[in-house]
Amino acid sequence: MNIDQMLRMVFRMVFRKAVNRGVNAGIDRVAGKPKTREERERVKQAQQMGKRANQAQRIARRLGRF
Repeated sequence: MNIDQMLRMVFRMVFRKAVNRGVNAGIDRVAGKPKTREERERVKQAQQMGKRANQAQRIARRLGRF
């Protein structure tokens, strides 16, 4: 692997994270702030469920390799 390939790989990783962060910020801004306590709790639960889904997806990928 030469230096050009390594630089491209690093650039893609950084760029992907920046784009994802920007998209998430835009979605959060459009969604607005939760006003009531119940809405805040639902948002928190949805975030936790999303994190669990991502973890399950990673585990499934690892198991699929074998």
